[in-house]
Amino acid sequence: MTPFMLFYLVKQEYAIALLLFFVIAFSIIKYFRSQSGKLDPFSTFVIMLLLVSLAFIIVAVNYGLIAFLWAYPILFAFYFMLPEKLAGLANILFVSIVFYFAWLIEDGNILVRIFVTLSLCSIFLASIIRIISQQHELLQKQAIIDPLTGVYNRVILEEQLEKSIQQSRRNDVSMSIATIDIDHFKVINDQFGHDKGDEVLKTFAKIITSRTRHSDNVFRIGGEEFLIYLYNTDLDQAYKFAEYLRNKVETAEIIKGHPITASIGLAQYQEGESWLEWMKRSDENLYKAKHTGRNKVVI
Repeated sequence: MTPFMLFYLVKQEYAIALLLFFVIAFSIIKYFRSQSGKLDPFSTFVIMLLLVSLAFIIVAVNYGLIAFLWAYPILFAFYFMLPEKLAGLANILFVSIVFYFAWLIEDGNILVRIFVTLSLCSIFLASIIRIISQQHELLQKQAIIDPLTGVYNRVILEEQLEKSIQQSRRNDVSMSIATIDIDHFKVINDQFGHDKGDEVLKTFAKIITSRTRHSDNVFRIGGEEFLIYLYNTDLDQAYKFAEYLRNKVETAEIIKGHPITASIGLAQYQEGESWLEWMKRSDENLYKAKHTGRNKVVI
């Protein structure tokens, strides 16, 4: 767009050149604000739609039909500059503006062609962006979800615990984690086969997730090892929950005639420690549970 601004400046078309300058400046500001995370999508939508529409109207009034050629790349630009839904709304509003000025400036045949081609471009573009967005969401989900159990994997564990620490410091909220390991899981695999072992893991994960809150998160962090992040939960509350969960696993009869038990280590976040130190304390308590009889909760 910069070459066109310079072109109109040389031609002494100062109004158009100035407007293009504002569009360019706004795009640069938007880029840096998006990098710093200070971008307001709706404000961007309003300002961009107004600037682009005003630029189009000025060019259309001065140059007639040639202005409508700019409408097509503008439809694409909205999707590069705005979130998907706002970009779709911007496209609808911009096509309406173009249609109105085409009706004022050109004859009926051109009007119909411009409207149909712009509408088709907008529809095809929205469809393509939706497919890309769905694929992106699917890939993101596959990257952070354990495919066997459907709970989170280790990929976002560090991020979640870091966020929890910051939240605890801001709001003075207690946070606890429970590290859980299925007892004698190797025996299950050896005795019943890996397919049955996979069923045990899936059922075990369902028992955990069905008894956690929306504010909690469950992660599979190893073969048969899981971690539960417990929001707004102190150590006493975490212990009661863990005992309840341990009992549910023991009485669930996941494999008929073969009791399944779990050992659990707990740790409440302590001010000043890192997420690794927090998790290490939970792991140490799990280790104690495993080496002092199993099927117990250690704090």
